[in-house]
Amino acid sequence: MYLYRVYGRVVESNVEIPGFQRIESGHSDINIVWPDAQGRYPGIDDAEAVYRSHYHTADDVLKPFALYDLDSRLVIRWEDLCDFEVSDDGSRIVCHPWPEVPWGEVNPFIQGRVLPLALNFLGAVTLHGAAVVVDGGVVALLGTSGTGKSTLSASFHAMGHTLVADDLVSVWQDGGEPVVEWGPNHVRLDQNSLDFVTGRMGGDVHAEPDYDKTRVTLRAEQADVSASLPLRTIYLLERVKADELEGPEIVKVPPVEALPTIMQGISNNTILSKKRLAEQFGLITQMLAKVPVKHLRYPSDMHRLTEVCNSVNADR
Repeated sequence: MYLYRVYGRVVESNVEIPGFQRIESGHSDINIVWPDAQGRYPGIDDAEAVYRSHYHTADDVLKPFALYDLDSRLVIRWEDLCDFEVSDDGSRIVCHPWPEVPWGEVNPFIQGRVLPLALNFLGAVTLHGAAVVVDGGVVALLGTSGTGKSTLSASFHAMGHTLVADDLVSVWQDGGEPVVEWGPNHVRLDQNSLDFVTGRMGGDVHAEPDYDKTRVTLRAEQADVSASLPLRTIYLLERVKADELEGPEIVKVPPVEALPTIMQGISNNTILSKKRLAEQFGLITQMLAKVPVKHLRYPSDMHRLTEVCNSVNADR
């Protein structure tokens, strides 16, 4: 068994998870199980799905996605990939990979979709974004796909700022104060961003294929991830054409205006029940009473990302 501390909780797994911080001991909060024999989750009536959609495979083929609400657990099905059984208290995730599907194809779905769901059940605000350390606190970078969250966080790293998390920002309440817990030690980049980041770092990066992108390690495995960090500022990203903007623009957003955007940025927001969404709404309302939100518009030219980082650093 492997034991990890990630997103402020102890995760136990019978398969190794890349980028998670190994620990020697601790009480397990979430148990991830990879079975001895592969096969679909048994006994599901496809007609009983409570939610249906589609997902893109690594080679960009559209496949069905479905959610089933069973007694005391959810079953999430990515057709031709894996069924995931998640207990309603978030304490247990059981993988049911379809025949001959390797762990390497399933792992990104564990990290990007299924584990965030378990964390949500445990009481975290789970936001789709990235986070870095600035002046001892956390700057969260939120936005829709294509707004450059991972590339921008890697640019912060190149300037000496420590990566806290990529793809998922996990916010908890600590004595009434919003804090962010450490995620995995890597970012996932497309080829254009990978080429840029490799150039910024002099080519000295540890990179591995990861489903439809490349996983780039940015934080040493020996880093101390035991202490949570205060959430200082949330930036809502908007990337615009380079010729439409002279330089980065930062504008404060009132909490009442920021709330709908941040609710839309909740991980798995389309499949959460009304009860779970209401819980997230309450937690986010508390968070916005403490943390300023700002709109960051910046030019799409990657070579100007240092300028963007400098603008955030100066925005204190």
